[in-house]
Amino acid sequence: MTRPPSLSKTTLVRVLGLSPAETNATLPAILDFAELGAFIDRPVRTYSSGMYLRLAFSVATAVEPDVLIVDEHLSVGDQHFRFKCKRRIMALREAGCTIVLCSHDRHVIAEICDRALWLNRGRAAMLGGSQEGREASDDHVRVRDASTPETTTERSRTVPREHPADNYLCAAELGGDCRDGEIATGGRLALTVVVRLTDQARQDGVTVGVVIIRNDGVWAYGSTSKIDGFGTDLHPLGGDRYRVTFVVEHLPLLSGHFSFLIALQDFRTPHTFHYWSNAAPFRVIHSENDRGLVRISHRWE
Repeated sequence: MTRPPSLSKTTLVRVLGLSPAETNATLPAILDFAELGAFIDRPVRTYSSGMYLRLAFSVATAVEPDVLIVDEHLSVGDQHFRFKCKRRIMALREAGCTIVLCSHDRHVIAEICDRALWLNRGRAAMLGGSQEGREASDDHVRVRDASTPETTTERSRTVPREHPADNYLCAAELGGDCRDGEIATGGRLALTVVVRLTDQARQDGVTVGVVIIRNDGVWAYGSTSKIDGFGTDLHPLGGDRYRVTFVVEHLPLLSGHFSFLIALQDFRTPHTFHYWSNAAPFRVIHSENDRGLVRISHRWE
């Protein structure tokens, strides 16, 4: 059997630093892991890029290195081979190997790595925990996608209307466990809205509606004081100003940047007096690994 040049014993001795005896013992495992079948006897120059990377990964991980640098190898091959690669990487990690993994797959980075360096256009954008890196990258992608004409919708536009002369929104302030615009998943979120009302509007009744919107335009949740049976009794602040507070005791949102769409409406009709979009922006921080938009209470049986 004629071995391809990269699998010669001389090559293995030079690249891996193996003795002839160690080379003879290691070569069968390399061939078995690569799963190249009959192609193993063909010149490497005839290999596809996927076949070459299979072979390279098999050679690089044939021994227990102190440092392993992997560049997108986990995207090579079918699901079975990718599974084998991940298993081997995790085994090397558990054995104390330092692993540097370069990948566009943010979820793989979060699963395998403890820390992440996110590069944006070749520059370091964030260095921190792998989960934090995945969240920062996901948020960047959502912002970029939402900024394209194809994905921007009327509901995600951020240009507020000028307030009318009679009934309008005056202020919106975050409270509860939200500090400096940040809140953890499960925290208490409070949004206090101050409105200006005429005597007629106060007598007829108004409702305040809110929608929580992620920065890619996805509506996370929306409701109104009328839908929730709150009625029309806003707290008077003196003069023509009134206050109402929207409270979420245990915020289920997962990581991301969010803001409110706030609307002041007539209680009896669908008429909207005034609305703000992109109001009271905040960031949700989530330290666990569950994914999606919200954390749903659940259990395993």
